[in-house]
Amino acid sequence: MPILQVIVLAVVQGLTEFLPVSSTAHLYLTSWLLGWHTEALDFDIALHIGTLLAILLYFMRDWLQIVAQGFGMRFGRDEELKQNRMMLWLLAIATIPVGVFGYVFNKQAETTWRNPFVMGVMLVAVGVVMWLAERAGRMRRDLSSLNLPDSVVIGMAQALSIVPGTSRSGITISAGLFRDFERPFGRRGFPSCSPPRPSPPRPARRSTICTSTAASTPS
Repeated sequence: MPILQVIVLAVVQGLTEFLPVSSTAHLYLTSWLLGWHTEALDFDIALHIGTLLAILLYFMRDWLQIVAQGFGMRFGRDEELKQNRMMLWLLAIATIPVGVFGYVFNKQAETTWRNPFVMGVMLVAVGVVMWLAERAGRMRRDLSSLNLPDSVVIGMAQALSIVPGTSRSGITISAGLFRDFERPFGRRGFPSCSPPRPSPPRPARRSTICTSTAASTPS
């Protein structure tokens, strides 16, 4: 892979991973639009692991507190998290739908759905959903009020991230807003960054974006 392509894709990954857009789709579409050979899977994984580590380090205190409280230990000073000691298990429950949907629709996600048209449509669709969620949400709840129904609804929303072009963080934020959570919920409440799932070799094409996701499905 040419060094210019490496630099450009690394910049694209760095800029899009922390926004509610699909970084995997942007990587794929960038290569496709510029007429480059689409990047190999191991390169995608390396980029996502880099941003994943950055997120884990940034939220390390939160994660340690969540894990400790999940096992009945006292740790951390975040008052919101202290009021919800079941957070770890609610997070675990929320990951089940995306795992099930990923298993069932794995082939479609790696072949039929993996094309610029689907990615473009989903990028626009998630944007519209986020706009609607912003207008509909009352934003009166925080993480301390997170419960089982919330976890199930948000987990089902995250399952959509198996469709290429769907931002896991974007769909998570939207689900949270529809459940009347405040905006910070999306970036703190649920994990939304993970390495991309394996996919078969892709032929050279003009212009492509790579989206991550919730991980998981690249978001």
